[in-house]
Amino acid sequence: FIMSFLKKFKKSTYLIFLFIPIIFSFFWHFNNSQIPVSDAIGWLEASFKILEPYWNSGSISGTLYELFTERSWRPIIFHLFVVPFLWITNGDFLITSLLVHVSFVSLSTLIIFKFFRLRLDRFSSAISTSIVCLSTNIMFGGIGLPLFAELSFTPFFLCTIYCLIK
Repeated sequence: FIMSFLKKFKKSTYLIFLFIPIIFSFFWHFNNSQIPVSDAIGWLEASFKILEPYWNSGSISGTLYELFTERSWRPIIFHLFVVPFLWITNGDFLITSLLVHVSFVSLSTLIIFKFFRLRLDRFSSAISTSIVCLSTNIMFGGIGLPLFAELSFTPFFLCTIYCLIK
């Protein structure tokens, strides 16, 4: 039993390295109690307006109507990625920001790992992925704090490039 456990553990040690960027983004939000700025606050506001009919009267139809009509000041869909997390957290902006950030960093980590797996073994790919994903380009969208548009755009862009390579 112990030997089989050790073999399985040895085979899955690469996962520890893959979780480093995810854990880093999670703990970053515990030290950062700032409400999101820039476009992110607009998308949080649009998401809040979408869920407001549901919270006020339990109206699913009002929420569905707002889902298709509400937009932030830029007519894009990034606020729709925020809606499920805002609903789960019952309107808590800080925890919603944490969940959105961790989710998109996780997606980017997975896709970058798949990139490295095209040429490297699991362990080398996991270490390389961890190094790349701890950069500000993946972790925060290129600046010192997470922006929802850049965070959500990155995994989709990486996935497109990966599919073109495959």
